[in-house]
Amino acid sequence: MTDSRELIRSQIKHTRTSQSVDDINLKSQSIQNKLFSNEIFMKSDCVAFYYSLNTEVDTHNMIDKTLNIGKTVCLPRINAESKNMIFHIINNTYTMKTN
Repeated sequence: MTDSRELIRSQIKHTRTSQSVDDINLKSQSIQNKLFSNEIFMKSDCVAFYYSLNTEVDTHNMIDKTLNIGKTVCLPRINAESKNMIFHIINNTYTMKTN
């Protein structure tokens, strides 16, 4: 990875980790509200998300709500050997496991 890319990743991580839990929750709710009022999203049959961890924007509620309204949800998974990203259809978040 290039030095500039590492620097950007480091800056983004610092910004994320310096936010309070309340701030993360407010931003997550704001994003969810915008997402579910978006016409393109609402017309879509299949939606790709990432499964949030730690201080990332919380996508868990968005994923559950999307599944509950009958949409297909796909999450990425990295193949450890090939380092390729493959999207998998999920039916719920209860059976999630990490790589």
